[in-house]
Amino acid sequence: MKYTLINCYADHNKGDLGIILATVGLITTADPSADIVAISTFNKSDPLFEKEHRLLRQEVEVLPAVFGELNIYNFKTLPAKIVRLAFDFLRLIIYCLTPLAVSTVTRLMFSRYERLAIDRIIDSDRIVSKGGSFLCNEHDIRSKIALIRFLFIFFICIKHSKDIIILGQSIGPVYGSISRRILNFVLSRCKHIVLRENECITSYPYLSLPADTVTINDIAFFLDSSSDIPLTISSKEGGLHIGVTIKYVDESLNDSYIKMMKAAIEYCIAKHNAVIHIFPHVTIENDIGNSCNVIMEIDDKCKENIRLYSDDYTPRALKKLYSKMDFFIGTRLHSAIFAMGELVPSICIAYHGTKSKGIFSNFGLSDYVISNYSASELVAMIDLLIKNRSEIVTKIRKRLAEDKVAYLAFLKKIISN
Repeated sequence: MKYTLINCYADHNKGDLGIILATVGLITTADPSADIVAISTFNKSDPLFEKEHRLLRQEVEVLPAVFGELNIYNFKTLPAKIVRLAFDFLRLIIYCLTPLAVSTVTRLMFSRYERLAIDRIIDSDRIVSKGGSFLCNEHDIRSKIALIRFLFIFFICIKHSKDIIILGQSIGPVYGSISRRILNFVLSRCKHIVLRENECITSYPYLSLPADTVTINDIAFFLDSSSDIPLTISSKEGGLHIGVTIKYVDESLNDSYIKMMKAAIEYCIAKHNAVIHIFPHVTIENDIGNSCNVIMEIDDKCKENIRLYSDDYTPRALKKLYSKMDFFIGTRLHSAIFAMGELVPSICIAYHGTKSKGIFSNFGLSDYVISNYSASELVAMIDLLIKNRSEIVTKIRKRLAEDKVAYLAFLKKIISN
């Protein structure tokens, strides 16, 4: 059976790549003869198409986008972006309204590389919208347009009556009546929808989800970890080993966030003689820069207990490194997911939508999600996690075993159908 994964993002976002690799792994487990191809979010003319899929290409063939992101490499000015968006919208409308028999339309309006992706869609048995939380937007016009553009490829799939499966995603929030209508139109034409958390159903009642929508969990929990990690973490060094991921949050909140992280790290070092391992989970944004900002604020006497890693690790290597931790504090949600996938209790610092709360709620662990950047609350949460560590590990192990069975059963069902 032929599967096509759509909207595949960047190697340097380890969570996103981990989702794709775990999806490929589970599909292959359920269907050993699976023919899997990925379609990028970047078009062929974008340098990121070559740069951001080097690791993914080791696993599957990667085709360029039909409608790529309007980023600075291709369109450096706002007028250029507007013209390109209008052109893409026009050719999408013409393509979708043209009878299938008129094949010359494809030849006229799409490049040779775009046709490769369209031909693969036509030839596929299943279209899989890979997991994550990109089906959302913010209040601003730019974000609303970005969501609609993300949905363009779904209309190509709908045009050709393909079976579309949304697999392990969070959906929402979605602002704007036009954005909601377009998204709901797409959702109504999906064959199956598997959400990774129930919070988006209860929090966003304007989503028109089919009655047979199911919830399992984030698929990246089931990424295989690497047996060949690039460094050794000594268990004899210090007391607790605590993994941390730091990102640059909203500008108005970043000072509070830095103060909270500083206080929590100093507390763990003073109270538990902890060694703090700060990992680079996303290397295309300013995570390492803000990690340095936090370290600069920390008392000098604590700094010898801090290890900052800046290499570009693979998702599987990161997952293995996280497995060496006693517990994890992740601002990047998928760093916490990778850690919990290795049965390492975690705290998540939420910064967008329902995804963190929803996924931790799957395990009955919503008490370990913090969103208000309160140092005292995070310190209290750390103490609670240390106290309840064994119980947390039991909850994680039980739920992950159930979810893996559920994913494989679902995938075998769509194969048999």
